[in-house]
Amino acid sequence: MADKKTIRPAAAYMLLILCAALWGSNIAVGRYIHADFSAETLAFYRNGIALTFMLLFIRSTWRQLWLTLKTHWVIIGPAGLIGTALFNFNLYSALQTTTAVNGAIAMSLTPAVVPIIAYFMLGDRFAARQALGVVVSFIGVGIVLIRGDLNVLASLDLTTGDLMAIGAMICWCYYSVLVKNRPDTVCPNLFLACILICAVAALLPFFIWQAVTATILPTNAINLFAAAYIGLFPTLIALVLFNRSIDSVGPSAAGHFQHLVPVFAATLGILFLGETLHAYHGVGAALIAIGIYCANSSAKTK
Repeated sequence: MADKKTIRPAAAYMLLILCAALWGSNIAVGRYIHADFSAETLAFYRNGIALTFMLLFIRSTWRQLWLTLKTHWVIIGPAGLIGTALFNFNLYSALQTTTAVNGAIAMSLTPAVVPIIAYFMLGDRFAARQALGVVVSFIGVGIVLIRGDLNVLASLDLTTGDLMAIGAMICWCYYSVLVKNRPDTVCPNLFLACILICAVAALLPFFIWQAVTATILPTNAINLFAAAYIGLFPTLIALVLFNRSIDSVGPSAAGHFQHLVPVFAATLGILFLGETLHAYHGVGAALIAIGIYCANSSAKTK
């Protein structure tokens, strides 16, 4: 049986705020070191470091890893390949060319898109007000993508990074829906370790290719620290705390704290990366917030 000990709700809410800050810092740090790491390399380091520490943490349950993988591969496989490996590749590819602010705003669309994916995957009801909320949120992201200039839309002059950020957001939404099906009898940390194993296995061939054709090792102490930080704090620690918080307050309450991720990411990008917040960022973020409110308030009233 999984460990069902829970923490108090007040402590869980504080941990969820910390998780949002850590995930926001991942976007800012990823942007900061984008010139020194390829997306494949950074994605491998992130998941490889997290997996190493996780395996040390759950060493007493190693014998259950294969059984868990074999029994729940329908959830674990896609969660590792698409929701983790492809998500990280898309996110770090996006940060090669787009700003932390733009990447954060694209990720902020997550709570509005999850109901769409849940509708097709789980058959969850999708109300008209939720549909309206999704449309409004997409309009907000669209304003950011075209940088408030309709001429960009006319010429289709969208940055690859912005589109990759949207792809990363979709992968994370898919992951969020998948992990809702984790059986209660499976330890969350063991489940996470299996997902990380799949992600690392998927990224390993690309990492080897990078090792043959390019530089994969950090070139200075700052890059070394950044890679270690991403693997340990925004990945392993944040996910472990997030899982424990869900056990205390439930997935719905925990999901609302995802809204804080772009706030922290954009703030760090502006303060430490010298990025600029434009008027269209504010308009886009406001529309996304309104859309998310419509979608979530509709769900609550059912």
